[in-house]
Amino acid sequence: MGGGAQSQASSLPTHKSVDELRQLLFERHDAAVDREDPVLLLYTIMRVCLDEQSEFKDTFLNMIAEAFEDGSNKISERLIASLPQLSDAISIKTSAANIAAVEHTSVIMDRTLSGHRRLLRWIAFLIVVCVLSTATSLYVLFSILS
Repeated sequence: MGGGAQSQASSLPTHKSVDELRQLLFERHDAAVDREDPVLLLYTIMRVCLDEQSEFKDTFLNMIAEAFEDGSNKISERLIASLPQLSDAISIKTSAANIAAVEHTSVIMDRTLSGHRRLLRWIAFLIVVCVLSTATSLYVLFSILS
C-alpha cells in the first residue's frame, strides 16, 4: 500500500510559487495581481491545507499498512499455533471413525460366522442322513442278495 501512495504522490504536479501563479493569472486573464493581493493569500492557505491533507493521507496510509501487516502476522501466528490442536482433533476423529468401522465390520463378521456355523450343522445333518440312507440301502441290498 505504501509504495502505491508514494508513486501517486510523485506523479502529482508540484505546487506553483506565488510568482508563477501571478504570471499564470496575467497570461490567462490579463489581470495583474500584487504580491499582497488576498487571492494569493488564499492560494497559499489552500496550498498549505492541501499539503497537510497529503501528509495526513500518507501518514494514515502508512498506519493502515502497518495495522494490516500486524493483523495478518497475528492471524498467521494464531493459525500456526492452532495447527497442532487441529491435527490432534482430526486424528481423534479419524481414530474414532476407524474404531467405528472396525466395530461394524466385527458385527458383520460375527453374523457371517453364525451363518456359516448354521450351514455346517445342516451339512453335518445331511451327511448323517446320507450315511444312514447309504447304510440302510446296503443293508437292504445285502439282505436281498443273501
